[in-house]
Amino acid sequence: MISWYLRVRQANSHDANHMSGIVRLDIATIDDWSDWIDEISWAVLDEFHGISSMPDPRYDVMPYGIYDCEQFLKAQQLPGELLLAQLR
Repeated sequence: MISWYLRVRQANSHDANHMSGIVRLDIATIDDWSDWIDEISWAVLDEFHGISSMPDPRYDVMPYGIYDCEQFLKAQQLPGELLLAQLR
């Protein structure tokens, strides 16, 4: 097992725990494990600070959960074959 630590946010100065804001990442020891460290670290940072962690810009004008609604609508989509059948 290969482990490393990644700071995902600055430590809270009001917190006695100086390790706050640090996560431990583990991967299996494989031949090219060192090639994966940057890719995994950036993926984790993206979860904390990237586009996926940003609030939806429509949140203040929609009275319901945007993510939940979009997931429901995607689940209701028709298979591609049915959509193409209408064009024939």
